[in-house]
Amino acid sequence: MQAEAQSLAAGLCDLGVRPGHRVAILMGNRAEWLSSYFAILGLGAEAVALNTWLTPSEQAYQLNHAEVTTLILADRFKERDVLSELDEMRDIGLPNLKQVIALGDRIPADVFAFADLKGEIKPGFWGTAREDDIACILYTSGSTARPKGVPLVHGGLIDNMWEIGERMHLTPDDRLWFGISLFWSFGCVNALFTLLSHGGTLVLQHHFDPVEALGLIEKERCTVFYGTPNIALALAEHPARNGHDLSTLRTGAAIGTPEQMQMIVDLGANEICN
Repeated sequence: MQAEAQSLAAGLCDLGVRPGHRVAILMGNRAEWLSSYFAILGLGAEAVALNTWLTPSEQAYQLNHAEVTTLILADRFKERDVLSELDEMRDIGLPNLKQVIALGDRIPADVFAFADLKGEIKPGFWGTAREDDIACILYTSGSTARPKGVPLVHGGLIDNMWEIGERMHLTPDDRLWFGISLFWSFGCVNALFTLLSHGGTLVLQHHFDPVEALGLIEKERCTVFYGTPNIALALAEHPARNGHDLSTLRTGAAIGTPEQMQMIVDLGANEICN
């Protein structure tokens, strides 16, 4: 992953991305989301994680509010044609956006191909961020007003998540099932750095599907559950649940009432953190 991130960072450098520039990511859970994220952070630029479930107008608002200059996206998310939705966003107006990088089979002439962004990082361009530099900007849900961009710094991503991992007694032997969205703070901040700061393995699911999740947890012998009560309920109540062995689950983290947390314990994660 470090080699992939550094190669991608070299390509971003060639496009003019520098420390402090804001680069947005718009795609489902996939390895390229992670390599893009680490490439941006490694350059000292600021990652803006876009919600894949928002409408084009809502995504355009966040791109403009964050003054994003570079957008990395996948051409599709489930049944959605993201490139067509990009045209909608451009019609609304994206005055700060200078370049778009697309992952997929259909690359328009005015868009850079993700596969072509590779190279060797130049000395002095990698790992220069300080602990109080902004690493990423995540947007609130906007339930009471316009979504607000919340900046998070490099030091906090490591220090706070390390402490959570310590509470969960994580080790390099742990394997975390990751079915929550990477764009969410519970994903690209909480679960991701809690695990990676302890050297564990990430088992990434493109988007949550209970049958696939049950199969992944069993097949990959996952030891860590990271999710929400509604995800635990979907797993516990699915007809396929009894056909899968989840006994490798040991610990995890979730947000909820004691009753909701008990559902996760019943799945097998006895050392759950709230």
